[in-house]
Parts: sequence; structure tokens; C-alpha cells
Amino acid sequence: MPLAYYLDKKNEELLAYHNIFIDMVNELDIQKLQDIEEEQKLLNKNIPYEVKYKNNYIWQIYYSDVEDKYFMLYSSNERNSEALFYLIKKKLQKKQEKIYVPISHLEYSNKILKKTEISDLENYLWFFTKEWPSIYEVYDKDDNLRIEILGKTAVYEEVKSLYKIDLNNKEEAQEFFKLIKALFILQSNDETEYNFKTIINENGSLDFCYNLKKITFNSLPEFIRQEVEVKQEKVEKLFNENILITENLEILKETVEKQKEEFLLKEKQITNYLECRKTFFGKVRYFFKKGKKVKQITEEKNKKEKSEITPQIHEFTTIEKKKIYTIEDLLKVCEGLKKEEIKYKNMNMDIKALEIKKESLERKIQNATLYINEIESHKKSIFDFWKFTNKDESNLLGQGEEKPDESVHRIKKQFNYEEDIEDFGKKI
Repeated sequence: MPLAYYLDKKNEELLAYHNIFIDMVNELDIQKLQDIEEEQKLLNKNIPYEVKYKNNYIWQIYYSDVEDKYFMLYSSNERNSEALFYLIKKKLQKKQEKIYVPISHLEYSNKILKKTEISDLENYLWFFTKEWPSIYEVYDKDDNLRIEILGKTAVYEEVKSLYKIDLNNKEEAQEFFKLIKALFILQSNDETEYNFKTIINENGSLDFCYNLKKITFNSLPEFIRQEVEVKQEKVEKLFNENILITENLEILKETVEKQKEEFLLKEKQITNYLECRKTFFGKVRYFFKKGKKVKQITEEKNKKEKSEITPQIHEFTTIEKKKIYTIEDLLKVCEGLKKEEIKYKNMNMDIKALEIKKESLERKIQNATLYINEIESHKKSIFDFWKFTNKDESNLLGQGEEKPDESVHRIKKQFNYEEDIEDFGKKI
């Protein structure tokens, strides 16, 4: 109900409300009323650092966009009525004064930043600080509007501190919004490469740093230009390295293929020998058999395969040189750099795998060659060969395990009867 209903003592229907108002007057704490008045005098000089203040909760003031008016709600059951009587007192004095209070249900004016931009700004600041900020539109006593942002950010490990950002006009607000949006786009798209740190400066505001270097709206174009050029150089360098690695990889593949074929031929020869030694005629047939033609065919086949191998060369990401680069240019170069790095890592892993395979095949070929040479050494006479084929021997075609390191002395468990028998008896 309007306050006037409580002041009308002539209307019998409203007399009960008038009595409630008289009770409120009788219970009024004059000292608290004076405290509010003193507090508002101080607030009239300086807006508090945190925008809010100790007794800001007592003002239930709202804005009605339908009436285009401010109004205060007060419960008649509430006994702390000093804020209400402070307003009544100021109305009775009929002075043009202003009070500093929070207004509920008041939309952003959109004069400095749009409502959507303020919402995005909250999200961006949370992304970097992991704390939700409070964003206020503040009018001073001259009706000058500004935006004040308060939040917390980490200063050392788990220790957090308060920061405050003042945006006094539209230009400042737009510059800050564009800066933090650009940094958000960079870090969210490539967090492994870009991790911007928040630092509270000497004015209590928030700075953004990359590799201990402060980034501002004015220095942002130069930062992007340097990053594009540095990463473009890395892309070109990696690209050239990848060409060399590709060539080495192809040569290694060719070598491994030759080793495979050589090993298969030796394996075939040993398998043939093992089959022939089972029967008398087989032994005789193997003794008089020659194996040179296969080797010539293999060499010709390798020459053909070598001529067919052509190294695959891909194109790398390039950016046309400009005076000013955009964030899209930087992200494009970052993406190209990632591709080259992935290709570089993958090819190096392939080379390592092929080198291991090559070593294994070399050991297998070496074992097979020794066995074949042993067989051939007994083909000087049919009697010696006959005697050799009747022996029980392994085919020597294992996995080509590495030779044990003779420098390492393995300790074997030993039992000393005189010294250990007593301990052994106790255990038993």
C-alpha cells in the first residue's frame, strides 16, 4: 500500500494502518537514523571501493519500467525502519539531494556495453580467473555513468586477492572487451600454446601477461604480428626437416624391405634343407643343388622397386606478409605448426620402429647366414654332408635376440653350509 494510507487518521477504514505507523515512529532508533545520514554524506563524496557498503541491504528500492519511477518497498512488520524514515525526512525537507543505493530490477542501460557483451565479459573473466566477477553500472552524483568490475584472482598458489576494473567511458570499455575477447579466443583454441596469466597491478586492476610480458589493447597487434612471424619460421623449419626425415624414412623402408626379402630367401633355403635331410634322395638332391639365379632375380627386383619409390612432399601453411595480422591469421599458423609437429613426431616414431625392425632382421640374417655357411662348409664331400645331415641341430632361426652384456655380472644365489645352516635350521 502507498505510504499515504498509513498517514490518514481521519479515515476509519485506514485507522489500523495509522496505528501501525505510530508504533513504527515510537520504535524508531534516532541514533541509527543519524548513522545513515552520516554514511550518505560520506558516500556523496566517494563511491566505496567495492561499490557495495555495510548497510546497502536496508534499501529495497526498485525501478519500474512501466511507470519510469523508483519506489521503495517496506514491510510494516519490520522494526528496523530507519531507512524508511530517512527517505521521509528528505522528502519533508524538499531538498534536491541524491543518495547512493543499489537499485533492484534495473536493466543495464546499454550505453557503455550491451547486455550480451557484459554477459560475455563475465564468462571471459571466469575463464581466466576461475571466479565469477560482479559487474556494476554506477552513476555518480553528476549522473556520469561508468562500469566497475570486481572479482578475485589467484596471486600465489591458492591465495586469492580482490581486483577492481574501472571502465569510465564507452571507448575504454570496448578496448578492454576486445582485448579480453581476443585473448580468450587464442587460449581457448590453443591452450597448450597460449596460457595468459592474470596479475593484479599497482592500481588494483587486472593485467594479462604472456611469458611475463604485459599485453594491452594497444600492444595486441604487435603481439599477434610477432607470434605469426615466429611461428611461421617454425613451420618452415619443421617443413624442411620433415622433407629430410621423409627421405630417410623412405631409404630405411627400402633397406628393411631388402632385408625382409633376403631373410625370406635364407629362410626358404634353410627350410628346403630341413625338408631334404629327411630322406636319402632329398639329401643327394640338396647336395648337388645351386642357388645363384635367385639372388640375381632379387637384385633386379630391388632395382625396379627402387626406381618406383618417390618421396611424398606436402605443402605447408603460409600466410601472406602484412603490416597487421588478425587473430584468424595467427590461429591458422598455429594449426599449420601443429600439423608439422604431429608429422615430425609420427615420422620419428616410424623411424625408431623401423630401426628396431632393421636391427632385428640383421640379427636374424646373421644367424641364418651362419647356419647356411655351416651347411655349405659340409658340402665338400658327400660323406661329410651325409654325416652332418644326420646330426640333431636347431634351425638357428630365432628372433635374433641381443647378445648379453658380458660386463654385467649376474649374482647367483649360493648356500654356504658352515655359515648358512644355522639360519636355515631356524627357518625350517
